[in-house]
This record gives sequence, structure tokens and C-alpha cells, in this order.
Amino acid sequence: MQTRIQKWGNSLGLRIPRSFAVEAQVEEGATVDLSIENGRLLVRPLRVRKYALSALLRKVDRRQLHGEVRTGNAVGREACSRRFFRRVLALRGQSFPTR
Repeated sequence: MQTRIQKWGNSLGLRIPRSFAVEAQVEEGATVDLSIENGRLLVRPLRVRKYALSALLRKVDRRQLHGEVRTGNAVGREACSRRFFRRVLALRGQSFPTR
């Protein structure tokens, strides 16, 4: 498909036909990556990654865990982190490393 580059204020603009936008899963206000490769103008939609804690924790293995590191007195919710990781490891059939 051919289309024209148009002047929009001090910039140039490119209209994206609706069928292309639907197929590329972009909509008004979407953030895109604009680059040039081998003299070609490339427009790629940026996908925002969504993370789930359970999926991230599945990637943690025993070697990545360590004992508590003292940094001073607890001042917030960080005091419960050890208990949280013990619970996660227990669900996975593992135990919390000791010093």
C-alpha cells in the first residue's frame, strides 16, 4: 500500500490505515519505536510487559536466595520478607537457606 507523508506543524506525519493499525494492534496514543535500518523507515509498536509475581518467582532457584543481610533496624514491611520467601519455597517443596 502506498500513502503520502504530510506536514503536521514543524514535523512530518504518516497516516496509518485502520486495517494496518488493527493488524499491528496499535491505537491512538500508542507508543511506537521509530528507527531506520538499511535506509528504510521502520515503525514498531512497543509492547508493555506485564509481570505476575507468581511467574517471576517460578524463575527463582535456590542458588539465587541468600540469608538476611543486616542493614539496620526494620522501618517498614521489609521485616516480613523472610517469612514471605519461606512460604513461597515451602509451596515449591524447598527450604529457606540458613547461614
